[in-house]
Amino acid sequence: MVSDSGKDWDQKLPLVMYAIRTHEQSSTGHSPFELVFGRQPRNLLDMAAELWEEENNEERPILEYIHKLKTHLQTVWEDVRHQLEKAQEVQKGYYDQGTKLRVLQPNDKVLILRPTSEQKLLAKWQGPYRVVKAVTPVTYLIELNNHPKLTQIYHINLLKKWENPENDNNASARGCLISPTNPLGLELCPTPQADQQKKFQYQRVPF
Repeated sequence: MVSDSGKDWDQKLPLVMYAIRTHEQSSTGHSPFELVFGRQPRNLLDMAAELWEEENNEERPILEYIHKLKTHLQTVWEDVRHQLEKAQEVQKGYYDQGTKLRVLQPNDKVLILRPTSEQKLLAKWQGPYRVVKAVTPVTYLIELNNHPKLTQIYHINLLKKWENPENDNNASARGCLISPTNPLGLELCPTPQADQQKKFQYQRVPF
């Protein structure tokens, strides 16, 4: 479509936009043009056919046209709603193929991926905190700072189970360092110097 030099790309945009707006979308079952205007767009063939037939159609009253257009749009939008529900189920199926549901129990200790106070755009694993209960299969009520009245609901994607490394004889070789220099909780082997820094927390992770 674009020339070899590529300098005429802006002249082709109207054709590309026309194709996108008039093409039936797989998720809705209708074209964007029809969803907005309630009818299919007239193309060159449609206009040529009208000239060939030379039909002398009487103009419809405006109120009749508005009523039919409104009825058609309501029908189309209802169909789109059902089509989107089907598309969402298909997309959910694709997503679920690569996921595994994690389950936490009450009183489990977890780390929470939260923004840092120093840089709001960065997050790090903080904790541990106590799981109070499961609210839904993927959300949990978490007790913060060992205060029963200070709780918040978190999605399972922001939670990571924590186990006290002091209960593991091999904790020194199986630790995960959580620190400001390691905001995403990457698995690092702790050093004796790191053990002395109280602000760092460790999570036992199996190799």
